[in-house]
Amino acid sequence: MDERGLKYDVIAFNSAISACVKGKQWMQALQLLDAMKTRDLAPGVISYSMVIEGCQRAGEWERALGLLGVMERAGLDPSPATKQHHYTHALRACAKVRDPERALRLLQVMAAAGIEANTDCYSAVISALQRAGDCREALAQLDAMLARGLVPTTDIYTATILAASDLGDWERALRLLDELQGRGLSPSARALSAVVRACREGGQHERARKLLDAVKIKAGKPVPDDGMRYSTGAAARHTTIRIWADLPESGGVL
Repeated sequence: MDERGLKYDVIAFNSAISACVKGKQWMQALQLLDAMKTRDLAPGVISYSMVIEGCQRAGEWERALGLLGVMERAGLDPSPATKQHHYTHALRACAKVRDPERALRLLQVMAAAGIEANTDCYSAVISALQRAGDCREALAQLDAMLARGLVPTTDIYTATILAASDLGDWERALRLLDELQGRGLSPSARALSAVVRACREGGQHERARKLLDAVKIKAGKPVPDDGMRYSTGAAARHTTIRIWADLPESGGVL
């Protein structure tokens, strides 16, 4: 009860915390959480979860994970789905700032804590690795998620196609494009551009030409033949362009 005789309870604090989070005032939300403890009010899962969400939205993911640990020590064991959700946010933050080392450490922490990494987790890790130029590890993480039976998304395929292209591995880039389309997904313009570039740099000019020709035909309009920057228009969104099986496995067709 304050000097005006008003009584605070958990519901009132949760309402105030919710307002702070919605208003992007994560520090005030954290202060309210601390204030609950000084008034002998025990914050519950809802209280912690809202503050954690506010920290994550502000990019304060380390603080968010710290609060997750505080919850567990307080006997408020979050559900596996809740833990997975918060770690996914942390991994996305690592991808945003291109910090693959920390992302990989978080994956290890999750495994040690028995928290299963899902497709979103791997997507963030692979993105962080590819953006930072650690292309081999990005491809290794793709292999790891496939071994666990997880299905890659278009974003994951795009990142790993870019990684394979940067490594000069035109065969892997083409196989990934083929896998992407085999799952009924549409390749992005970046993915198609990367495959063409990998083929050209690998001396596979006929494969590159056939891919570009297929894109032009499906798009129904001219596409600049630079192998790097072009708009695939409808081709990238609505068509399947399979060239791997159309050419000899031996390659080298010029």
